[in-house]
Amino acid sequence: DWSFKIQGLSGTCQAQPMGLFGRWTLKSVLIDGENMLDSPVTFQPGQKLRNVQIVVTDKRSSMTFQVSDDNGQVTRDYVVVAYPVDKDRWTGGARTYVPPVFMNPEAIRTTASLPGGGSALARPQMLSGLRAGDYYVVAVDDLENDDTRDPVVLDKLRGSATRVTVGEGSTVE
Repeated sequence: DWSFKIQGLSGTCQAQPMGLFGRWTLKSVLIDGENMLDSPVTFQPGQKLRNVQIVVTDKRSSMTFQVSDDNGQVTRDYVVVAYPVDKDRWTGGARTYVPPVFMNPEAIRTTASLPGGGSALARPQMLSGLRAGDYYVVAVDDLENDDTRDPVVLDKLRGSATRVTVGEGSTVE
């Protein structure tokens, strides 16, 4: 019947939709009509919540991107940070993408041809499982994980970020 029970919650927490499960993506966690994904919720010992709704979707949203260095050459030496335009959601952490590391990227650039030309290094990368909404997106050389939740750091990154709108089930390039 799709009902569930969770016991022993206490303290303040926030649902983080960081993972995907199968074809499903977490869309919202509604408690009294308020989306828990948008703000922290404090649970009291012995508290009972009814009519909690967990909404999932199979309409996965994503963005593809390609990063170039200062010389205009495609690179994989970066971290992409995507975070909501809404500052109230910054403390939940940004989504980040770190490209796979190749032992010899020069060999991949020269030997791994793609259909139609180009190289495997030049393939666009994808950040998947984003909630629909407006985001700032920026590529940086490096970023500590804690910085993805730091409003001061995110505000500084905003100056060099690109603003994108991700629709439900869409892919933004």
